Amino acid sequence: MNACTRLIDAGRPGFYSSRAQIYFRNGDYDRAIADLSAFIRLYPNNVRELNDRGLSYERKGEYDRAIADYSEVIRLDKGSSSSLWYSNRGSAYEKKGELDKALADFREAQNKGSTTASEDINRLERAIESLRKKYVVDGFSGLSLGARVSFQSAAYQKYQCTPSEQFEGVTWCNKQGFEKEARGLYRSSYTIAHSREGTIYYLNRALEPAFFNAGEVDADIERLSRKFDEEARRARPHVRLGPNTDGIIAIWGKVALEPLDATGTSELSAGRSPRKGILVDFLGNLSESARRGLDVYRVTGGPGFVWAGSFNSNGQGTLRFFAIDPSALLPMVSKERTEAAPPTDQPPLTNPQNDCDRLAANPSDRGKPPSVPGVPYDSLMNQAKQAIETCALAAQQNPAELRYEYQMARAMEAEVPEKAVEIHKKLTGQGYPAAYDNLGWLMVKLYKNYGEAVTYFKTGSRLQDPDSMVSLVEMIDKGYIPTDRPHELKYQLLKTAADLGHQGAQLQIREEEKNLTPAQRQAVQDMRIIKEFLGLR
Repeated sequence: MNACTRLIDAGRPGFYSSRAQIYFRNGDYDRAIADLSAFIRLYPNNVRELNDRGLSYERKGEYDRAIADYSEVIRLDKGSSSSLWYSNRGSAYEKKGELDKALADFREAQNKGSTTASEDINRLERAIESLRKKYVVDGFSGLSLGARVSFQSAAYQKYQCTPSEQFEGVTWCNKQGFEKEARGLYRSSYTIAHSREGTIYYLNRALEPAFFNAGEVDADIERLSRKFDEEARRARPHVRLGPNTDGIIAIWGKVALEPLDATGTSELSAGRSPRKGILVDFLGNLSESARRGLDVYRVTGGPGFVWAGSFNSNGQGTLRFFAIDPSALLPMVSKERTEAAPPTDQPPLTNPQNDCDRLAANPSDRGKPPSVPGVPYDSLMNQAKQAIETCALAAQQNPAELRYEYQMARAMEAEVPEKAVEIHKKLTGQGYPAAYDNLGWLMVKLYKNYGEAVTYFKTGSRLQDPDSMVSLVEMIDKGYIPTDRPHELKYQLLKTAADLGHQGAQLQIREEEKNLTPAQRQAVQDMRIIKEFLGLR
């Protein structure tokens, strides 16, 4: 070491690297890093010293810095040693707990000829398998991460399932309905994502509205901590979402949250799917969170559990909780692309009319058959491309049935919104009621034209479209519709929409009715308020 120091002092800086090797072998990682950094400043593209500094950071537990150095080495060196660089970075990701990225790197190292990567992959997959069984979600009887769905079971047949457009080799299944507890009626959504052979990677439940008594949020998080035998980690200590609304996101296990990047946030703001994996927010509405500048996160890492809720001073809000294994969802995109799909018991898509209804029907569209339940917009975003293709074929085969073209345009809103505007304008010209609401919101999302949106919502309401009525209520709340009788008008719009079968309005009207004074309760019996507003006789 003394010899190296003398040579460095004599103006031979190349020996910083030699002295760093001695420091590293002696466990003096700080001095090793200092010497390697001095060398790198003089010779910035030398991959060996960058890798060695990464190893030193990794030994110190500074995994982010280690990963940064390994990533730079991978960028600089595409040669025969690149399998080693991927293995090193995979090791750092594994120690950091980001198992999805660790698996991806180990698999890449294997693809590039590593003879030891298979051992890393097998070790990590065994660890992930043991973790998966720990995380179950209330409401999914007998199911957990890593378990298999039974394709022929009565419970599975209640779900609407389509191939995922984000995760190759993954099937996306959803069912929705209304449930009731002592505090009221709420919409409950259930989602399962599984492999072609049925292995479960994601179990999600969402409740709206969710009801919370004083202290119930903390009590639920504490209950889950006891259940999983580990403390919850919160995304942020306390998040204020509005004047009287707070939000909490808590996580357990190996999952990690990464802020969604600017490109993804912009896509969400425009109502499109950013295709960045499973996302979570405080508000329970990803697009609205992006538009309001609230935090949206990508879920990464390994098997774990996420609890996300918002709640106001009246004890109502939204709740979403899910078990997930991102290490199975994300790396499989590259892992399975060249693999043949194994056979399953799932039937192929054969009837474009039925498939279009199943993939893209609007739950509130009065033009669809009553037997078709419809697909909420957030679920449609995950299957938009398939819906567009299927509905285009259905519309071509049945040009007189406008709902297929409407459902195609509805799916296009997530992929090509400008084209969706063109089709919705054509449909409104033909008097298709449901298209007015979609067109109105596209005016807001694409052009911030609230005045034109309100005009479309009013026309749709005159044609008895319940979605348009509910949208007018939102416009009143946001101050885009001046009226001297806002409470009475909102109530009558919601009452009319609820009578037409709009499930959201049926929930909202209960809360709106509580806010009416006795005089307003009397006034809402006179339907001239809504008729005059809509220009009806």
